Amino acid sequence: MKIRGFPVRLSQLSPITVTAIGLLLALGIGLVDVTTGAELSFSIFYLIPVCLVVWLAGKKPGVFMSSVAAAIWLWADIVGGTLYTSALFPYWNALVRLGFFLIVTYLLLAFKDAQEREKLAVAQEQRRMLLLLMDEIYNPLTAILGNVSLLKDEDLSPAARLCLGEIQQAAQKIDSVLVNLKKLRLANLGSSDQPN
Repeated sequence: MKIRGFPVRLSQLSPITVTAIGLLLALGIGLVDVTTGAELSFSIFYLIPVCLVVWLAGKKPGVFMSSVAAAIWLWADIVGGTLYTSALFPYWNALVRLGFFLIVTYLLLAFKDAQEREKLAVAQEQRRMLLLLMDEIYNPLTAILGNVSLLKDEDLSPAARLCLGEIQQAAQKIDSVLVNLKKLRLANLGSSDQPN
């Protein structure tokens, strides 16, 4: 994690660091909200730190950030001089905002979970197709190599023997590629995908 040169990917940061960045963003937005007063609405900007923390740090930090964003917005309303007809209204508004932030939090978590499940399903389908392709190639290849071996014992013309040698070399190269693919597959996929 190289912070001096700064091109650090946010996804590489720890959840605590991401949450701290979210807190700083929310505080900055709250300060700008206080200085501009009630005339300008900053509601959408409070979603930036909430979404950032939810996406990169997870559920608990996201719920925490939602609560903090709602509290900072309440603070900005009170300190900014927003006038209400009842003293309870700012707190009601804070609860409604918290509810909104929590809805966004859980929707974003559900979206991220669905995206990860989709990636996993695609990877599993790719592995399945690779295995099927390997089997589809390996079975005829075994027949080719077996028949080449049988034909080598026959009385053939020099041209036919040369052709047979080239077929055998090509088939052995394909066989070598398949063996390496199988080794790579077993190394990458672990014990859950052991061959039958």
